[in-house]
Amino acid sequence: MLRRLFALLSLCLLLSPAAIAANLDVGDALPPLALADQFDKTHTLAADTRWLLFSHDRAVSDALHPVLAALPAAQRDGVVYVADINRMPALVSRLFAVPAMRELPFAVWLARDAANVAILPREAGKLTVLALQGGKVAAVHYLADVGALPALLAR
Repeated sequence: MLRRLFALLSLCLLLSPAAIAANLDVGDALPPLALADQFDKTHTLAADTRWLLFSHDRAVSDALHPVLAALPAAQRDGVVYVADINRMPALVSRLFAVPAMRELPFAVWLARDAANVAILPREAGKLTVLALQGGKVAAVHYLADVGALPALLAR
């Protein structure tokens, strides 16, 4: 009985988001991603998506919003921004966070379920920036200072 419990616990740890996230790396194809934005419009990754920005931290998201808003719309073309809000209480997201996001001049794809973004790599307190080419990960960047994002996107 104890062996079965240990085996089950080991399997759960292997399938945890942290363990899965370690599998996505340079050269890997990004799996299909379909998420609704702050206006409940569902989006899927297009073939011409060049950058995927992923924030799993509220402080990073708060710092990122003015940086993205300041970018010219043309520089935001080919950029997808995903915010992981799965830990946010539903009432808070529905009454405060999502309505505030509706004021932003860009789409925020909302990951309301951790499983939707479990494959995406992350580091605590940093913005994950995936450079994409043809649906594959060309590079992975972690930005502690989101102010460096415009220079990275200009590459």
